[in-house]
Amino acid sequence: MNNFTDLFDIQEMNDITIIIVNVQRTNVDIAASLKDLLSSMITNESRNKLLIDLTKIEIVESSFLGAIVFAYKEVMQKKGVIKVIVTNAIVYDRFILTQLDKLFEIFNDREEALKSFK
Repeated sequence: MNNFTDLFDIQEMNDITIIIVNVQRTNVDIAASLKDLLSSMITNESRNKLLIDLTKIEIVESSFLGAIVFAYKEVMQKKGVIKVIVTNAIVYDRFILTQLDKLFEIFNDREEALKSFK
């Protein structure tokens, strides 16, 4: 299994799993690591309330967004949800341009995102 400790921080808050992405720019390798991590959480650990914190990302590329969409499909089968935190305008625009804002609730504040799970 990949070593995720440098790329991602994982936090638990009640039944919500928060994945903090610790990179400024995504790439294919980071996307693959995220996909593996999320798939393991959803399939092996039965986590179905995920909050992905993208506040450190300045540039996001399509394979990274694809990894989040892949996880969305998996979590929906478990009757779960994925929400994202985005504070960078360029990253937010990518969600809008790819119409992923229709799949994911997007927040610019962690506290508001966590409240939305209730």
